[in-house]
Amino acid sequence: MCYEIAVVSLINIISDVIKRRYKVLNTKTVEVLKGPKVIQELENVVECYQILGETAATFNAIFGYQILIIVFHSGVQLTHSLNVGFVTHVVEETSSAFACIFNLFCVMIVMYSFLLVVLPLDSIMCEARKFMGTCYKAQRLFHIESKEFEALMKFTNYCEHFVPEFNAAGFFRINKSVIFSLSGHVAAYYIIVVQFNQSQTAPKP
Repeated sequence: MCYEIAVVSLINIISDVIKRRYKVLNTKTVEVLKGPKVIQELENVVECYQILGETAATFNAIFGYQILIIVFHSGVQLTHSLNVGFVTHVVEETSSAFACIFNLFCVMIVMYSFLLVVLPLDSIMCEARKFMGTCYKAQRLFHIESKEFEALMKFTNYCEHFVPEFNAAGFFRINKSVIFSLSGHVAAYYIIVVQFNQSQTAPKP
C-alpha cells in the first residue's frame, strides 16, 4: 500500500506538471495567432507541442504497468470490501464496528488513489484537445490563400500525430470511462453474488 501511494503521488506530480505546460501552450498559441509573426512563432509552439507529446509517450513507457496494477488493485479491493460486507451482514448476520470502519477506510484510500491517477491524465488529454481545437478555429482568421493559413493547416495536421494518449501498458486507455467501467464490473459482480446467495438460501419445495 505504501509503495502504491508513493507511485500515485509521483504520477500525480508529473501529470500536474505536464498539464500546466499544456495550459501555458494553449495560452501562448492564442497570443501567437493574434501577433504579427504568426509563422515563425507558431513553429516554436508546434515544437513545444511535439515535445509534450513525446513526454506523454515516455510517461506511458515508464508508468504503464504501474497504472495497470493500480487499476487492477482498485477493482479487487473494492470487490473484496463489498464481498466482506455482504458476507458479514447478510449471510452471517453479524456486525463489527471496527470491521466496517476499516473496510470503509480501505475503500476510500484505494478509490482516492485510483481517481488521483485517472482524472489528472484525462485532464491532460482535454488540454491537448483544446490546442487542436484552437488551431482549427484559427484557420478562419486568415485568408485561404495566405501563407499563414497554409502554415496553420500544415502545423495542425502535423500536431495530430502528437496528441497525448495515456494507457495501461497498452491494454486500455486511461480516461474517465475507466471509472464507469470499473464501477460497472464491480456492480455486476455484486449482483451475481446476491442472486447466487438468494438461490442457495431459498427454501426448496
